[in-house]
Amino acid sequence: MRRRRRADNLDAMPFRAIVIDKVARRAAKPESLHKSWNPATERQQQSFAKFAASLPAHRTEVVNELAAGYRDRVMRGSGFLAIWSDLPAEDETDWAHWMTREHAIERVRVEGFLACRIFRALGTTTNRYFILYDLERPDVVGGAEYLARLEAPTPWSQRIMPRLRNFARGGGRVIASAGIGQGGLMAAIRFDTQPEWEADALCRELASMDRVATARVMLTDLVQTSIQTREKSMRSKDSTFAGLLVIEGLDQMSMRNALWRLPSLAPQLNRRLIEELPLYAICFNLDRRLLPRRLSSSWSSDSTPGILPGA
Repeated sequence: MRRRRRADNLDAMPFRAIVIDKVARRAAKPESLHKSWNPATERQQQSFAKFAASLPAHRTEVVNELAAGYRDRVMRGSGFLAIWSDLPAEDETDWAHWMTREHAIERVRVEGFLACRIFRALGTTTNRYFILYDLERPDVVGGAEYLARLEAPTPWSQRIMPRLRNFARGGGRVIASAGIGQGGLMAAIRFDTQPEWEADALCRELASMDRVATARVMLTDLVQTSIQTREKSMRSKDSTFAGLLVIEGLDQMSMRNALWRLPSLAPQLNRRLIEELPLYAICFNLDRRLLPRRLSSSWSSDSTPGILPGA
């Protein structure tokens, strides 16, 4: 009777949320950061298959997802697009309105874009911003829909693009990831050659540190990133990079500790440059699931600087 009651409850409960929550709880335990738990190992995979066979057909999809490994739950898509740019002080408000009221919405509407996060550099004399897009797949960077948007910039984009300075852009594949969730602070380290260190081990070690949320290593697809478009032609002296290490944490001290530790884990990286890197604080986040159905007509390039529509 007890087994029957459990099966009935299982069929009535939000099974996806329950199973994923159990995995997330296990991943959040400190010891799991040192012990690799992967349901795709042979013995555990057999156990998952047996479990799936005992479930109603509509429940097996979740089990199959988990059998692919917990890693995909951390990465939120296997692709990325990362952008840096500097702004003159007089253009910052116009840029912020353009970015949050038009550009980010336009980009996240493109098929394959999952989310956009915007970070501002701390402690710098320059107004420097870092933008990170989560992509469903690496090939979204060279996809037809995204390239079509780059070939047809809006009037507001045409006004903003020439003002951007020290513009750096790269998109491609997330090759390693560890940790869970997102931090309010980020360190982003570019490198000019592909890493010689083991990316998975590096991410696991960084994510195990106190108050560090996640670490990811990404490799740029230089061919797709270098595609010439109308929007690219509006900027001068664009640059790119071979790869990127992103660390996210809860406070500045924990982030600095992670950076101080980094040269011993990856000697290829320059200690002096790492110590001089600014940290970035999140200032805007847009998930595809939060997209408005339509853009308000009051949100335009003619909006009064510093005044929110309707305020």
